[in-house]
Amino acid sequence: MDKNSKIKALFFDIDGTLVSFQTHRIPQSTVEALEKAKLNGVKIYISTGRPIILITNLGQIEHLIDGYITTNGTDAVDDRVELRLSNAYEHLAGEPDLELKVLMLNVNEGHNKELMEQCQTLKEYAIYVARVRQYASEMNLNDAVARAIDECIKEGILVEFLRKNRSEVKMVSILEYDKEWEEKKLRKAEYEAGRSEGIEIGKSEGIEIGKSEGIEIGKSKGIEIGRESAQELPDAGFRKSDVLR
Repeated sequence: MDKNSKIKALFFDIDGTLVSFQTHRIPQSTVEALEKAKLNGVKIYISTGRPIILITNLGQIEHLIDGYITTNGTDAVDDRVELRLSNAYEHLAGEPDLELKVLMLNVNEGHNKELMEQCQTLKEYAIYVARVRQYASEMNLNDAVARAIDECIKEGILVEFLRKNRSEVKMVSILEYDKEWEEKKLRKAEYEAGRSEGIEIGKSEGIEIGKSEGIEIGKSKGIEIGRESAQELPDAGFRKSDVLR
């Protein structure tokens, strides 16, 4: 890639785009291409229908990623939002010793107009996404995606890309925009996380209960052994009951 290239940023979906459906990994050739793009000053972004908690298969390129567009950008937010790692803490006492700050840019249609004018591909992508959302509220998802693709091609929006990759775009769009499917994945991830935490808590509580019961059993056994030993003691000028005190 020429260092004088007008390309300033690249946006990638995950499944079937970066991560292979067959190997469930990112091909080494893709990793090397992304590294070369970074060396030429190009920003790398992930654009996916997944919530951030479900992005677990990008470890190979995590160090190359500049930002994420998650849940297809459906949350209503300002054009520019500063996100802090400490915002995720359930109980935050005072200022954290270590903080991570990230600037999130809203790239939905109608937002960050100056940025959109500098990146025509991103602007057209936002238009396509908005069309899919609009039509998906009026008809089934398959028809909504097909209509959005047809209209964008007719209107000169992402024309070359949509013509060349029509079937892949349709498949990925349907997969990523299936809200019910995404919510099911999220619920499953939350269930597994809660289940694992519950098992660990149960183990700890079980150990403590076991210790307490073991101490009581040990005391009882000790008293019985003491009594039996006392009964066997020869008369040595003191009372056997003294032994049990």
